[in-house]
Amino acid sequence: MYWFDSAYEAVTRFMDMGGDVLWLIALLLFCMWTLIFERVWYFQTGWKGDVSKAISTWESRSERKSWNAKQIENADPQVSPGDKDTCRTVSFAGTAGNSHRND
Repeated sequence: MYWFDSAYEAVTRFMDMGGDVLWLIALLLFCMWTLIFERVWYFQTGWKGDVSKAISTWESRSERKSWNAKQIENADPQVSPGDKDTCRTVSFAGTAGNSHRND
């Protein structure tokens, strides 16, 4: 347990020498690693289910060639296809900056 006390003392001394900036950096590092671990956890557990659900929803559509179907296909995955106002906003935002494309 002595090694823990000396390590804690060394880290505390180092943080005190650096001032408030080091504590801010430590907080930001903690937030960064929390987000990294959350993404790893999501890709290991929930991602496959979300992809399967999206594919099955798309495959269950009776038509896939209309303009509306193309907008749903190209829309942000976070947007629900049933939310027409949001889909219009997404499709407008997606086409406003891409006027040079010939799709």
